[in-house]
Parts: sequence; structure tokens; C-alpha cells
Amino acid sequence: MYKIEIGAGFVVTALAGFSLLGSLPANIILVTLGGALIFHGSYEVFFKPRMFLSKRLGKWLLSRNWKIRMEKTPPFDFIIWAEDDSRRELAITKSKEAKGMLVFTAAILKGEEWGTNLAKLRSTQRKQLIEDIICSLLVRIWPTATLSGR
Repeated sequence: MYKIEIGAGFVVTALAGFSLLGSLPANIILVTLGGALIFHGSYEVFFKPRMFLSKRLGKWLLSRNWKIRMEKTPPFDFIIWAEDDSRRELAITKSKEAKGMLVFTAAILKGEEWGTNLAKLRSTQRKQLIEDIICSLLVRIWPTATLSGR
């Protein structure tokens, strides 16, 4: 929608530039209107999504009953710490160096019996279990359907 607004602004400004109306006040009005359309469309398409990202993410998390805490730490544009009603924690960061990339980090808590049960396994079984867990996590993250063409 806003890209159409930018295009309409260029068309209106071009009409004023060619002096099709023949009067100076009308051309000034058209240039002003075209400039306003271009400025507003550019703001909505290019500036707003990038500059207010942390606020938008925070509002989205709050609307889904997450408790959030925002920080600004030097190597990051922002860090959002979020916790839901089940006490699951999530960190969302945007690095100043990695432009256009958000990093989502969540802790996976293990039960108390995890370490003792894992220690009971033979080393080959333990290694196989850990490899299976890693593969399972990668399958959930990696877009295999896109790669296979399905």
C-alpha cells in the first residue's frame, strides 16, 4: 500500500514539474502533496520497520502475556528479556554488526535426573543420544521442505 503511495507521490510531483495545470499556486500544491506522499510512504516502508523494531517486538510479546525487560548494551542495538507464565525465558537480541538479523536464545532446562540417567549410559549410547538430539533440533530449525522442493 505504501509503495503505491510513493509511486503516486512521484506521479503528482511529475505533473507539477511539467506545469500541466498552468498556474503556479496549483503546481506548488501538487509538489507539496507529492512530497508529502513520498515522505510518508518512505517513512512507513523503510524507516518505521527498522527503527521501532524493539518496541514492536515488546508490544507483541506483552500482548501474548510475556513479561519483558529491555536493555541497551553497547555491542547490541537492543536486548529483550522475556518470560512467560510457565517461567520459560527467551532473549531476543539485535547486534549492531549483523545488520538485519535477530537472534532468539532460549534456555532448555533439564530435570535433576538428566545427569544421572545420562551417566548410566555407555559412552557410545550417550554419544548417539546427543547426536540424535542435535539432529532433531536441526530438523526443526532447517527449512528442509524448501530445500527438497516440496
